[in-house]
Formats: sequence, C-alpha cells, structure tokens
Amino acid sequence: MFEKDYFAEDEHIGPGRSGVVMGGVGAWGLHLAKVAFLVYSGYHGISATATYRGQSELAAAAGIVGIIVVEIVLFSLYLAWHNQRITGTEQSIAAGVTYVIGFLLAGMGIIADSQLQAGMELSPWLQAYLRWGLPIAPAVMAFGALLTHELAPAQLRARRQTADLQEHAELEFEAHLAMRRAEMDVAKMVRNLQLNAKASTARQIASWYSSDQAQQAISGTAMQNAPALLRAVGIDVADIPDTNRNGRLDPTEIADYLAQHPDLAAQLFALARDREGRDAALTAVPVTMPLPTTPTPLDGDAPTGEQGHAAPEGGPFYPFGS
Repeated sequence: MFEKDYFAEDEHIGPGRSGVVMGGVGAWGLHLAKVAFLVYSGYHGISATATYRGQSELAAAAGIVGIIVVEIVLFSLYLAWHNQRITGTEQSIAAGVTYVIGFLLAGMGIIADSQLQAGMELSPWLQAYLRWGLPIAPAVMAFGALLTHELAPAQLRARRQTADLQEHAELEFEAHLAMRRAEMDVAKMVRNLQLNAKASTARQIASWYSSDQAQQAISGTAMQNAPALLRAVGIDVADIPDTNRNGRLDPTEIADYLAQHPDLAAQLFALARDREGRDAALTAVPVTMPLPTTPTPLDGDAPTGEQGHAAPEGGPFYPFGS
C-alpha cells in the first residue's frame, strides 16, 4: 500500500525478553545496593557517635536516633526520586542538595569510625567532623526533608489556593463591614429625621398653645362641657344653648348666668381650688337650676378677685379666666 510504513513497529527495536528480565534484576540490584550502603553507613555512624557520647545510655540512644534519621532521609529521597515524586524545579534542587550533604556526612562517618576502630590518629578535619558535623547531621537532614516536601508542586498549588481563598474571605469581610456601616448611617439619618420632625411638631404645638386662638378654643370647650362636669359632681343643670356664631359658647353668657346664681359660682370656685371639692359636692343634695335660654348682656365688668375670678358675691364670675 505504502512504499514505506514509518509507523510500523520494528520487531528488533528494544530489548528482548531476556533483556527485560536482566534489566529488572539490575534495577532491584541497585535497590539492594542502596539498602546495603545505608546499613553500612548507619553502622559506622552509630559506632562513631557512640565513641564520642561517653558512657551515658541516654546519650547513646540519642546518637542512634540521629544516625537513623540521616539514613531514613537518604533512603526516602532515593525512593521519591525513583518513583517520580520529585518533579518541581525548586523541589529537585532542595532534594539534590540534601542528598549530597547526607551522602557526604555518611561517608565521613564511615572514614572516622574506620580510623577509630583501627586505632589510628584522626585527621584534624575528621576530629572537627566528629565534634560538629556528626551531632548536627540529623538536624541538617531533617531540614532538607522539610524543604523537599514543602516545595512540591502540589504543596505550592495548595498554598496559593489557600492564600487566594483567604484574600477572598478578607474582601468579603471588608464588604460586609462597609455594608453594615452604610446601614447604620442610613438608620441614623432616618432617626434624626424622626426626632427633628417630633421636635418641630412640639415647637409648633407649643407656639399654637400660647396663642389667643388656642386659649379661646380651650375656654370655649371648657364652657361647653361645664354642664356635664356639674352633673358629674351631683349638680343637675340643663345644657347651655350654643349661641356663638362659630359653634362655641360666649364666656360672657356663662359669666352672666353664674352672676345670677352665686351659690353655684361658689361651688365651682371651691371645686377649682380644692382637690377635695369633688367629694364634698357628691355628698351635697342635688339641685336643679335651669339655665336661661336667652343671654342677658352685661352692663359692665365687675371687679375680679385673684387669678382673674370674681368674688363669690356680686359681679360676674369667670371660672376659667377671661
């Protein structure tokens, strides 16, 4: 069909069955070699640190734990790199540096312990390693393991996602606070409007109450309700006819009537001045006094007593002032 099929599989490309088997054996051999090296370096590291730990059992146990930390980090880095778990650039750099440092520390531990067991005098740099490098080796390897883990791409993405979520939550919180402040400002404005309206209404009422028109309306209403008040305290009187053009009583008509009935005027004066006058009036014998249907004009003003009221005898009586 084609002169040459470029996608045809060549039967001779790649290793054969025996090659695949041998490659697998070689890979497992590398794993075993790594494990054997870790055991070897671990033994020498524990032996070297035991020599410089003295006779304390607790110090010896701590030294063993430190050497185990170094070996575990080395083996973990080897497995993670082999299984493609170290992929990021920053993570690869941190893992590589950590592995090189750990390998050098393990190698120097092997050399130092071998010289100690052979009874040889240690080189100055090996003495410095046993004094400073070997004790701090577990801390260096643990820090390298932390960087390798935290610089993984998945960790970096998760950290960026968390930071974005926190920023979004902060923006939502600030927007919520701004909305609450705006609602509070609106509530203050509405309340101020209500209070100002009430204050303005109160001022208008106070201004109207002190006017002559309001006082005339109050006096007229009191005069119109006078018969009902008298009947409430036991005095039977007839209703006063409404002869005012505006539907209100003329105070001069009531004053003329009360001037003709001084006893009634005295009782009203006592009720107005004495809070106990109502009880006294209730015990009195009711009397019937028909009011005149035609008002009699007054010839003139009579002298008044204190608070704008006439004396009980003689002259017109103004029970509510004039």
